[in-house]
Amino acid sequence: MAVRLPAVLLSSICCLLVLLNGDDGYHVFHLRTLVFLHRLSLLFLTSFAFARSLARRVCSDLAGSFHWYNGLFVFGDSFADTGNFPKADLSEVTRQWYKPYGCSHGFLQDPIGRFSNGFVQSDFIGKIMGRTKAPETYKDTKENNGDKFGVNFAVGGAGVFEVPRKAPTLAKQIDSFKKMLDNGDIGKWQLKESVALVAISGKDYARVANMTSESEILSFIGNVTDQIAGGVERLQKLGVTKVLVNTLHPLACTPWQARPSNYTKCMGRGNMAALFHNDDLEKKQNATSSNNVYLLDLN
Repeated sequence: MAVRLPAVLLSSICCLLVLLNGDDGYHVFHLRTLVFLHRLSLLFLTSFAFARSLARRVCSDLAGSFHWYNGLFVFGDSFADTGNFPKADLSEVTRQWYKPYGCSHGFLQDPIGRFSNGFVQSDFIGKIMGRTKAPETYKDTKENNGDKFGVNFAVGGAGVFEVPRKAPTLAKQIDSFKKMLDNGDIGKWQLKESVALVAISGKDYARVANMTSESEILSFIGNVTDQIAGGVERLQKLGVTKVLVNTLHPLACTPWQARPSNYTKCMGRGNMAALFHNDDLEKKQNATSSNNVYLLDLN
């Protein structure tokens, strides 16, 4: 049975940052939003002790204390991508390497390949597990012999189905993980007490706008959740101990959807799709006999 974990302060901040910088090319650092984020960052700094206690409680919910040697393997999209797409000339698919991305990160405030002004969700999960940030990217593991106790396969723009951006789907990311296992780059023993994060945040649902009936939308949602549930099952069969799976945030309230209203209200049918998605995903995960799947409530 899947376990649903409530959203906590760290996750909320992470999700808010990424919602400002989604996958669809409509990325606006609205002045009021930036002011709000600044105030939120101050609140976070003054509430560090509270956030730390919440993080510890989440760790407890995930069955005990984690350490840097507990493997963390990350799959998904811009919620979790930490630089898998190579830096190149500025374009829609490389904008995460250019300002204003990274504007709150470090002394130099330079972009670091994340779709955020700082850290993303995988970094916060890594911190909860005792790391300093998310594990190194799959791209970097092909260039060095770094820490294989964790690898980040997530790529901004990815979904469970093929997208025009050509980002690797969830299944293809898991294929890369399996290839590292088969080649011995990751040892089976390194999967003991391991955690996988599956952060699929709705890129597939850009197609909902072109659907004309509720039955068509529901059918498509079922296809998406089937792919996610299948990916979770596959990760478990490969030896991952625990799997964290994102639910969907309110899609109609993201900046690229709210832009026509000058960010004053949610637009479109995205929230309905998110609710149906989350309900269907929970049912499918509860239908399994595993109690090591945790749904991260982002809604």
